[in-house]
Amino acid sequence: MLGRQTHTALSIVSLDCVRQRVCKYSERVVRLSVSQAEAGGDSLKQFWGGDMRMAKKNDFSVDGMPFSEDANGPRVEDLRCILSEHDGTLENESSWRMRRKRLGLAPAWVEHLIVHNRHETMRLSEIIRDFLSLPEDVVERLLYFGAVHMSRIAPATPPSIDPKVRDCISGYREEALAYIKESGEFDRMDHRERQTLSKVRRVMDEDTVVPLFSYVRVHLVPKRFNLFYEVDWASRVVAQGDDYIVMDKPGGLPVPPTVDNAVENVLSGTACGALGASHVEAARVAMESLFVTTRIDHPTEGLVIIGKNSKFVGRFNASMNGRIQKWYRAAVLVPKDNHDARIRDILGDMTHRAIMNFKLKDLPYLTLIVDDGVMGPVPMRNTGKVLQSVECRMIVHGANELDGIRGYLCPDTHVIYELDIELLTGRTHQIRAQLSAAGFPIIRDSLYAPLTSESVRQGLLSYARQRDNDGESKIDDECQYVRDEHGRRLAEEPEGAIALQAYQLYAHDGSIFGSSEPVAFQAGHPWWHNA
Repeated sequence: MLGRQTHTALSIVSLDCVRQRVCKYSERVVRLSVSQAEAGGDSLKQFWGGDMRMAKKNDFSVDGMPFSEDANGPRVEDLRCILSEHDGTLENESSWRMRRKRLGLAPAWVEHLIVHNRHETMRLSEIIRDFLSLPEDVVERLLYFGAVHMSRIAPATPPSIDPKVRDCISGYREEALAYIKESGEFDRMDHRERQTLSKVRRVMDEDTVVPLFSYVRVHLVPKRFNLFYEVDWASRVVAQGDDYIVMDKPGGLPVPPTVDNAVENVLSGTACGALGASHVEAARVAMESLFVTTRIDHPTEGLVIIGKNSKFVGRFNASMNGRIQKWYRAAVLVPKDNHDARIRDILGDMTHRAIMNFKLKDLPYLTLIVDDGVMGPVPMRNTGKVLQSVECRMIVHGANELDGIRGYLCPDTHVIYELDIELLTGRTHQIRAQLSAAGFPIIRDSLYAPLTSESVRQGLLSYARQRDNDGESKIDDECQYVRDEHGRRLAEEPEGAIALQAYQLYAHDGSIFGSSEPVAFQAGHPWWHNA
């Protein structure tokens, strides 16, 4: 859930009122039984990336607002709309965002359940329905989208969360492991099963039996991608062999499934276009038959390689080191003043140092370009991780000035150039970050456009590194660097396509694709050529 705000809750689903564990926090109690929640609970910060709050049976709430048919609060109908089928009346993503805000003022809403039931076996759909007070049709859609995950015992909590929360969850983990050993279940497991007891897996079968002490996570408001249903997936198949499929990905769709949506992605689209699956069965077919090799960013379009088996994926990934070249097109904004000279300066090898997976409060994960002298560790305040800078390299082979792009209003102070780029190192967001740092943001890239300013990048880095004697940052608000004069955040991950395309892939060793000669794949025209 990169860069997305989250409401999250831990509910103890208990059918045994005698053996309930009580989680205390700030002298208040989180306690659930079949019939009632006997006490309320304070918000517990930083539990699996969000807040921990009370969730009551028959009173589904967000920050005190009942989940009901009340027009003044979150409504079942809003949730039904977000989970609706594509039938020609599916609402656009802006309408979904509006409904998500009505459902809790955050695009992601996660419920964490620990099942504490000694007397009867329960199905997954029953647990979600009964203890989150959801209608059966809503539960069915959540399972269809793959928005439900489960593990045999709760996953380990990160060290950054509140110690009281960590102790509570650790207690359940210990009790769960003790029960599994006492029941003999542990002895019947092989080594791999024992090592993956806390591994969280996506579950789409409503009849899945949930054993005692299992952990269930429900993403109630999946992020939808309307574009998935508008694409002619068969026309997006560039090439296909016994072991692989080459797809021309549209911008605005993720390649693999997201944590809350296994249906609307390029992998499922490949199942539709290359394997003949319907939209309804595409996700299951994709998860059973297809494997992701190369990934490109959600807003980037162009070539991706999908494997039909894991052996091909291994061979392909092993050949990536220097034997496969990837070429990109990018339409960028260049300041009009002396633009010819500015473009000439960036032709050739472009090298930067960058911090990968840079994350601060209220900002998406991003690649932050830093000075060449930044070589030491960079601690992240809210994740507890220590990051290092790495080298990013690409070659800008050419640049052509464009007259304009239909449907895009170019600022009077800039002109548009299309760059031809060979990627050498392949870091996450690398081209977007490097071009922005060079002063040439990619058109429609709302995440990296504010980072053209060196003072903004240095400000964010300073926020992460500078601390006072108490370990707190010396800067009050890191987001001051990426907000406008009205306080609106500027650095947002774009919802749709940006002007970046992976247009060619060249394999010097064609044997990977079953050829004795080198192999090249070419994408179609980018959206800004067709506009």
